[in-house]
Amino acid sequence: MKTAFKFLMTLTICMFTLWSCSDDESSVTLVEGEGQVTFSFNVINDTNTSTNGNKSFRNSQLVKRTPNQIVVTIQSTDDGSIVYDKEKLDVIAFNGSFISDPIALKTGNYELTEYFVLDEDGNTLYVTPLEGSTLAYLVNDPLGTNFSIAKDDSKQITPEVITPEGFDADDFGYTDFSFDIVETIDFLISAHIFDEASESYELTDATILVTADGTEVYNNSIANVTEQIRVRDGYNSYTITITKAGYDDYVVTLTNAELELHANKPLIVILSLSTVVQSYDVFAKENSVSGGAGLIIGEYEVGQTVVINTDPNDIWNLLDNDPGFNSNADGGLQVNPNSTFPNGIAEFKHGTLVGSFDNGTTFFKVGTQFQTTVTAASELKLYCWDSDSDNNTGSIKVTVTTTR
Repeated sequence: MKTAFKFLMTLTICMFTLWSCSDDESSVTLVEGEGQVTFSFNVINDTNTSTNGNKSFRNSQLVKRTPNQIVVTIQSTDDGSIVYDKEKLDVIAFNGSFISDPIALKTGNYELTEYFVLDEDGNTLYVTPLEGSTLAYLVNDPLGTNFSIAKDDSKQITPEVITPEGFDADDFGYTDFSFDIVETIDFLISAHIFDEASESYELTDATILVTADGTEVYNNSIANVTEQIRVRDGYNSYTITITKAGYDDYVVTLTNAELELHANKPLIVILSLSTVVQSYDVFAKENSVSGGAGLIIGEYEVGQTVVINTDPNDIWNLLDNDPGFNSNADGGLQVNPNSTFPNGIAEFKHGTLVGSFDNGTTFFKVGTQFQTTVTAASELKLYCWDSDSDNNTGSIKVTVTTTR
């Protein structure tokens, strides 16, 4: 006769009601096309004595220890994949009952195929028998239990359970009541960015990658809340990398002991706007607004800041290397009234470095110093402002600094 199974819990998990930064503290962060499910249980208190061969079962002699975890196995009936395999869910007391932490599931159809209730030491308190097993008759709905999840659905499943005392695992339809023990570490983490409008740091979504001694142990997204992350224990150090488009990567390496310190105190991550500095040569002839083509600097998104600088001593020439026609990026040659420019408009002095966000339809002065915040996603091109490119020579080096 087998005894109830037992495995070691290595970390007491923080109750999400104490640390969650979300408004709905009883929910998980859902993405598009997901719902959530929680689990509770209904103990069948049968005061009669049942027999099975030489085994006795007295369900009235319930274990008095407090439930601590629920273990579930969930299979997709749409594609047959195992979605959660012996997933351990923490249990909280609620109005005299016990309910598990929620888990997220994509919309679809599922089957609950295993269900155990454990105490804080990992001992099995209750089990739901499988359909066709010796003890299946004791509950109204033995496993597997089918259920469906719709978009933004919030569902609670309450199987009937009985104590395993006096019976083997196969009496419940299970091959064994044992698990491979995987020790884990839970830690809290939140990512923040500076919001210019409120002039304060605010929570933000990001992507987290955790590697341990060079092995990837976690890779997922985090929402704009304080997230609880669970990783495998047993490594010497853990490297956490937080990434978000437009921001510099945040990388920190913590020892095993240092990571455990964040079980109750979140690791606060401050993301900085990414800055890219690039240099380009803009040519007086090849990149002239008349007869040339704009030099493509890059594609820019709304909110990015672009700073362009040139050395005031850097010059190009607009007439066969005649020193009288030298100019820096600010221009310096008066416009000939007979000159022909795009759209027929002589907006700037000859030799001015100009830019365009609409492929040369309109232009703005860049000169030796320029800064702007992009208001519409577009491509930036730079030009030399001149009416005749055939006799232009030289180039001006520009430094382009892009933030976010």
